[in-house]
Amino acid sequence: MQPYEFQKTIKIPYPECDIRNQIKLSNIMRHIQELSGEHLEELGLNHKKLWDEGFVYLLTKVGLQVKRRPNALETLKVVTKPRAPKGVQSMRDVYFYDAAGDEIIYAQTAWVLTDPIQHKIRRPSELPYTIPLEPFQSDYQLVKARIKRPQDAHPVGTRTVRYSDIDCNMHMNNAVYSDIVCDYLPLELHKNNNLTQYLISFVGEVRLDDELAIYRANVDKNTYYIGADRPAGDSCFECLIKFA
Repeated sequence: MQPYEFQKTIKIPYPECDIRNQIKLSNIMRHIQELSGEHLEELGLNHKKLWDEGFVYLLTKVGLQVKRRPNALETLKVVTKPRAPKGVQSMRDVYFYDAAGDEIIYAQTAWVLTDPIQHKIRRPSELPYTIPLEPFQSDYQLVKARIKRPQDAHPVGTRTVRYSDIDCNMHMNNAVYSDIVCDYLPLELHKNNNLTQYLISFVGEVRLDDELAIYRANVDKNTYYIGADRPAGDSCFECLIKFA
């Protein structure tokens, strides 16, 4: 293992899986978050330490390429590698490997450092600690494009933020957005098609009791746009999800 890497082995439990006995998209996102946090902890930068010193990492974009989703009880190796920042964004890649050593999921993630009290963005260079970085540059192709709401996107429902949705930052956890996305896709798509790509931008935080207005558009045969607006009418998140 390289000095800039962090890895662990996980076993997928049944409660993390969907109607096809494959890991849910939201739980892929949870493992990405958890692995990233554990890497920081290994470096001595746990959530409380960073918070007390005026820093918190917030996930802003994720791009997934999925060759296949693992089934319940599969054992995987999950690896994360921080990369060089792009402006105010701290970049991090995550890889999921099956028991045969094949890469089955690849994620590009973008994070921003913010002041947890003032809610002001802080540049990566302001962090007074060194995080070892993957020396090879990435094109960040999955996370650099802006997702725009199609003109034919139409309202498909509302979603109220509940207690079980929020985390220690007191806003909806990033993984929950993926459950919302999947809830507003046709059931037949989940039954008959395989997830291949997922791009999501987290635009605005939402808190307990906020009501989201959900929008959807069929971009092409098996690609959908899902987005949501906050109560004030501004964007909460935008995503594109593709199946084969």
